[in-house]
Amino acid sequence: MITALSLFIAAMAATVLAETSSDNGSLIIAKGDHGFIVTRQDVEDLTRFMEEHMAFETTPEAFREYAVRTLLFAKEAHRRGLQVPDSFRPLAPVHVQIVLAEAYLNQVLDDYALDPVVIESYYRAHFEDFVARPDALGTKNLIPEEALVSLESLKEPIRKTLVGLVRQRIAEQAFRRLVETYHVTGEFSHGS
Repeated sequence: MITALSLFIAAMAATVLAETSSDNGSLIIAKGDHGFIVTRQDVEDLTRFMEEHMAFETTPEAFREYAVRTLLFAKEAHRRGLQVPDSFRPLAPVHVQIVLAEAYLNQVLDDYALDPVVIESYYRAHFEDFVARPDALGTKNLIPEEALVSLESLKEPIRKTLVGLVRQRIAEQAFRRLVETYHVTGEFSHGS
């Protein structure tokens, strides 16, 4: 006798089979809100692109996470209105996704709030890197203020240096935030 439970189980199985189908390329690796989907084919395309254009090898699990991250960043870039410059066209679709993902990450890095005290501390800790007039140094251990490039003129380059040092951590935080925002689930590490 067919019960409501067995009909429900059959319906769920049919849904899973329809989503994954017999074609391995359409196997869903990750899925989220607003139509976000990453398939095995997406991962393979990205893997092939990386192998062709960069001396880059890693584990299949890391490539899956990289694919999910790249496509999620690209989706958010698109949502924010970021576009691939016309001078970059024509690009392969996978390359467009990589460029959009990088544009999103660059925007996140540009918007990253860094306390001015941190910038000033870096300036003071690495003052020897900011000597403008070596002739004004003299033989003493102290470097006169007038021999240094002004902090004001170095704030943005120092900020970029410091943000660059924590780029990976910022990218991981942005990834986790988007995974939560888009309610992404699937076969990948969630950036933890």
